Amino acid sequence: MLLLLINKNKDKMKPILTLSENHNPNYVCYVTKIKELTPIEGAQTLVKTVVEGFDTVVSKDMKVGDIVLYFPVECQINKDFLAANNLFEFSLHSWNANAMVVDKWLSRADEKENDGGSKEGADELRAQAKRMCGFFNKHGRVRCINLMKNPSQGFVIPVESLAKWKPDLASIDWNDYIEKTFDTIDGELFVKKYIKFAPVSKPNDGTRNERKRNKKLKKFDRLVEGQFEFHYDTQQLPPNMWKISPKSIIHISKKVHGSSFIVARILCNRKLTLFEKVKKFFGCNVKAKEYGNIYSSRSVIKNRYLNPNANDFYGVDIWKLASDLFYPYLDDGMTIYGEIAGYIPNNQKMIQKDYDYGCKPGETKFMPYRITMVQENGETHEWNASEVLAWTLKFIEEHPEHAAKILPMTEFYHGEAKDLYPDIDTENHWHENVLARMKLDERFNMEKNEPACWHKVPAEGIVVKIDDDPKAEAWKLKCDKFYRKETSELDKGEIDIETQESEGGQVDEN
Repeated sequence: MLLLLINKNKDKMKPILTLSENHNPNYVCYVTKIKELTPIEGAQTLVKTVVEGFDTVVSKDMKVGDIVLYFPVECQINKDFLAANNLFEFSLHSWNANAMVVDKWLSRADEKENDGGSKEGADELRAQAKRMCGFFNKHGRVRCINLMKNPSQGFVIPVESLAKWKPDLASIDWNDYIEKTFDTIDGELFVKKYIKFAPVSKPNDGTRNERKRNKKLKKFDRLVEGQFEFHYDTQQLPPNMWKISPKSIIHISKKVHGSSFIVARILCNRKLTLFEKVKKFFGCNVKAKEYGNIYSSRSVIKNRYLNPNANDFYGVDIWKLASDLFYPYLDDGMTIYGEIAGYIPNNQKMIQKDYDYGCKPGETKFMPYRITMVQENGETHEWNASEVLAWTLKFIEEHPEHAAKILPMTEFYHGEAKDLYPDIDTENHWHENVLARMKLDERFNMEKNEPACWHKVPAEGIVVKIDDDPKAEAWKLKCDKFYRKETSELDKGEIDIETQESEGGQVDEN
């Protein structure tokens, strides 16, 4: 999306805020308004609010109606912007715009202490210097934290802060940009997903979405255009809640923390023999296409004959295991998207640390969560989630020898959205009230431990889809406890293996 602003000096339209081609929709900046503020018991300087559907703690100086910028959890914010707003932590105060002022306060503290003044007075001067700094570390990363026992899922700052970084933005009427999103300002990247790991192949720019992933498919001559697609990006539910109406038929299921797989029986270009190539050259009829097997992770084709340099991040080609399990039973044109959970086969290592989903060491389970059917002309039919679950249960019934390897979707709810909480008024802040209830709904194990796991770990959350949605999409609502676990693991340098695989092992790097 491109937002346009009139440049009065040149009397023409000038692009200011943009979403870059490869932006991740879950890690962008929102222009929004503060709609409500709620006191926090015992807090003198903090209040809580809900911004774009996320529970957030903000300064008490903010007022209802203020226009603000909102950054989701695990965003990485432009360092020049942070410096201009004095948001780096005290240990990095030299990076901030007010570094000289902070140094003066520290010098006064040292002088007071060295001249025999009171230590308490010197400590107060140092405390004042610290209060002039922010809390961001060198990465500029937005962390999920608890403040006064209240979850804060993101960072909020007045929109006027942009002018401290780019003074030309001071004259903008930000009312014209409410509910807009962007990741780039004047061509300069402003916010992106925070990634911290050593790339497994050649370095890349750290940004990916389904459009760029699907462009890579064109390099594989075995693939027929329009037959194979990677899974779309699952966006966060809170900022997309408005897409659900009270009459929408919705499906709510458990979000499983594993690694994505795709298995497809689709039209592929045949590898022609030399004789067939000669016949084709002279205009003879040669069968050029046939139904074949394509399997992949979330973003990397794994077939060795298609991508010989594909990485096995687990030391085992778990995606081929998914292909071996499902491919023999797929109809022509059928693609299964799913999740691999539990342990690496015959190994003590887990797909995702502590998320065993009832598996014993060495056991692996596969959960189909999406199925599509593509015709020879590329026309695609999307199954709804209940149809996918029915197919999975039928598969288990007809092939009991594979039952131990299958993890069916957990269906929490299927019906009209208004019937999820019949007591909520559909005419008065329905979206906000439903979302608030969903965040704590024990039926969905929200903010509870994952009951399917033997290890004590928080449930990840839920996935919401609309039946027969003309646009293939799904939304995720994660638990605050899961967010905090992810944040803690990143703090320790523990990397989600699927993130590393998708961000650092792209096929275009090989």
